[in-house]
Amino acid sequence: MPITRNPQKTAGATYDLIIVGGGIYGSMLAYVSARRGLKALLLEQSDFGGATSFNSLKTIHGGLRYLQDLNLPLFRQFVNERRWFIENFPTLVQPLPVLMPLYGEGLRRPAIFRTALLLDRMLSRNRNQGLAPDRQIPFGKMVDAANVAARFPLVRLEGLRGGALWYDACMPDTPRLIMAVLHAACAGGATALNYLRVETLRQSQGRVCGVVARDLLEGSSRIFRANTVINCGGPWVRRNAAGFGCDLPLLYRPSLAWNILFDYPALSTHAVAVAPPAPGSRLYFLHPWKGRLLAGTGHAPRGEQELHPRPTEGELARFLIDLNLALPEMKLEARHIRHVYAGFLPAEHPGSTRLLREDMILDHAAHGGPAGLFSITGTKFTSSHRSAEKLLDLAFPEQKIALGDSQAAPIESGELTAAGIFDYDWRPPNGSMAWATPLREIIDSEAVAHLDDLILRRTSLGDNPARALELAPVLSRLFDWDEPRRREEIERVKAFYQWK
Repeated sequence: MPITRNPQKTAGATYDLIIVGGGIYGSMLAYVSARRGLKALLLEQSDFGGATSFNSLKTIHGGLRYLQDLNLPLFRQFVNERRWFIENFPTLVQPLPVLMPLYGEGLRRPAIFRTALLLDRMLSRNRNQGLAPDRQIPFGKMVDAANVAARFPLVRLEGLRGGALWYDACMPDTPRLIMAVLHAACAGGATALNYLRVETLRQSQGRVCGVVARDLLEGSSRIFRANTVINCGGPWVRRNAAGFGCDLPLLYRPSLAWNILFDYPALSTHAVAVAPPAPGSRLYFLHPWKGRLLAGTGHAPRGEQELHPRPTEGELARFLIDLNLALPEMKLEARHIRHVYAGFLPAEHPGSTRLLREDMILDHAAHGGPAGLFSITGTKFTSSHRSAEKLLDLAFPEQKIALGDSQAAPIESGELTAAGIFDYDWRPPNGSMAWATPLREIIDSEAVAHLDDLILRRTSLGDNPARALELAPVLSRLFDWDEPRRREEIERVKAFYQWK
């Protein structure tokens, strides 16, 4: 189903709910709403999936970390959601082996992980229900030091006592996953508009009745009508609430997070979890993403949100030092950095790097605000679907359904998904533009307004920065633009990759 951008036509309709924000949480709300027979309108101020969702480590978690403090309900939720993502996105989400070398330090000891993996096995026996054989998640196990070294040659050998091996899931092409969700939402009756910034909440007799939004492409303002508005703005969720006259400090306390793509080959076919050899050191996750090293996550406290979030040079230097302490043979340098994926995540307290563990769903009517206004502060890609279910149960209790009844498998269309995916090192063949035909279809059917929308958030062409810059002039000719507009759009792409 095409994602058609027609704000004028959309403004003439009345909706059951308006979703403010088009990252994975907003997109999933639109999808689940459509599955429940609700007429949803999603308004995104920039492009779909362009902020926190874009900067993820591209993993779907199974909740193993929550066994550390025996948070069994949250553990089971993440096991179920991992299975849901794999089932509904059979080509976009796949099992990912994870290896953690163990040195007998603190909680990262063989005895601790042996117990954790045993609990994982006992409490997640349904982990593969409904999954195809090649998408099933094996149970974890302990391996000896020689096995760790064979799987991960750069491992720090001093004090190595073995390792824990378990499986999660990864989504190498996150933008295509978000677009698959939006296509399914629109096929079910939802409408999704990008570059529409909500500026005012409309109210009548103490209840929400719609919003006023400015079209950032045309410059006009329009009224959109609904009796329920869900503020799903990610890092802007508190700013949105304040603009609606409903500011609450607990909605969002920013903490900077970043992941780094290195011009460095993947260290293993496994993702690897490592930490510097010091008490209390941070654990880092090294993802073998498309044959390259994607490392994260770095964290730094922030009192205020910047327009363009990024770590300082000092914070990046400390990140490199930590990685090299964890793996002395790696010898990473700043020159290896190809891109820094940075964004804000919600912290537990102001100025903290300790993140919220669970999504926050808030009914503003319970805090003196208008009826029909809700906000959600999301924490992880993995929890977006379950939180959409929970929020809609709260906002539309008369249409509450059993968990799972709103699902359809699979969500993605294999043909549509494959159209935008290219290998990391792919280059167009000489003398032929046949490869661009699917891209023209994407431009026509996925509300592509800018060149960087196409390169970064509709295809995987932007995964490789050098290739993206090389192809930008060629790709700009797929649009009906004059020469000044083409140059302007190419500069937008260049600006994205200037991380320093």
